[in-house]
Amino acid sequence: MASENAKKLELGSSAVPDQTKPKKDWILLSLRVVALLATASATLVMALNKQSKNLVVATIGTNPITATISAKFHHTPAFVFFVIVNGIASVRNMVVIALDFFRTPV
Repeated sequence: MASENAKKLELGSSAVPDQTKPKKDWILLSLRVVALLATASATLVMALNKQSKNLVVATIGTNPITATISAKFHHTPAFVFFVIVNGIASVRNMVVIALDFFRTPV
């Protein structure tokens, strides 16, 4: 009985720990990459978006008088806040992903 326990202890102590990351870490990393892509794309779409609309203001005879109205994100304070916060979230996601790659395993 004692010799069997000694063999088990020897086998247990000589086992090499696996150096690969657990599956949970890869799932979290992939979710962070998806979040980075989502926030970065939302920031770019909102910041570069410009909409224009031609409206007929009046009609004199048969000639319509039109006015062009354009809308950008900086015309609405809520959209300005949205762009700034998404930019900050994108930078934070990049930092967290970089730290995850350079982290030393415990």
